[in-house]
Amino acid sequence: MRRSLPPLNSLRVFEETAKHSSLSTAAKKLFVTKAAVSKQIRILESHLEARLFDQKNDGINLTEEGRQYYEEIFEAFENIESATQKLTTKNKALQVTLDLSPSLSMLWLTNHFNGIRESCSPLNLNVLSSDAAIDWLRSDVDIAIRCTHDKNVNLNVSELLVREKLMLISSNRSSAADQTINSVSDLLGKKLISVFNRKNLWLDLFNKYGLDTVVYSNIVRFEHFYMVLESVKEGIGVGLVPDFLCHRLVDEGLLQNPLNISIDTQFAYYLEVPAHKRDSVKLLKVRKYIQSIFT
Repeated sequence: MRRSLPPLNSLRVFEETAKHSSLSTAAKKLFVTKAAVSKQIRILESHLEARLFDQKNDGINLTEEGRQYYEEIFEAFENIESATQKLTTKNKALQVTLDLSPSLSMLWLTNHFNGIRESCSPLNLNVLSSDAAIDWLRSDVDIAIRCTHDKNVNLNVSELLVREKLMLISSNRSSAADQTINSVSDLLGKKLISVFNRKNLWLDLFNKYGLDTVVYSNIVRFEHFYMVLESVKEGIGVGLVPDFLCHRLVDEGLLQNPLNISIDTQFAYYLEVPAHKRDSVKLLKVRKYIQSIFT
């Protein structure tokens, strides 16, 4: 039976235009003129008897029908790509784009980069660094690792890797200002370092160890955990950093956990893979290897 399919070239143009919400960008990506893109969109709309885009002052937006169609077309193209790779990538390096937060990129990936490549060989790994939420229908990212608060987890794309446990760390430098730490109360005289989106970390720690009415103001907050860790290494103060990001430095004696304590938070680290890429052959080895690191 003959399939009732729209022109495949029009579908390709539609996918690229919807992905970028721009005729001009789609034209550049496809190496054609803007007029050629517009023509293919008109052909597809005529075939479907439906309007796919609305014209706006600042560009174009998908209509509701266009959005629904795009989501299914996008998944169909992903399936075609996956099926093609099964046949063509047996002896070729896989191309995988991994998106990590800046702290994971600097403190975690550097320790596991070679392991990922060797275990998933042949592999060409592209690494992006961001904390932003990913628009999976428009992004080229294949896998992401994100730290997310319990109430904000998107279970449609997220697989739990590890709950966040923050380790108390201080410098091992003899000249550091945080050397005399024999009890939790000694921390009150130190510079306390944390990150912006964990504002009550130190209060939670003090409450956990029975210091319910403490007053402290000597706090420095950074945007990322890697900045906290570097500040601690330089002897600026004491910090709270995810244990899996700093345990190697503690084991090597570059940092110390002076009171052998840590604190649980309401955050966790998740491996994010969208539903339309869950069955991708090219991602399976990478996913399994990353999961094994945290097991």
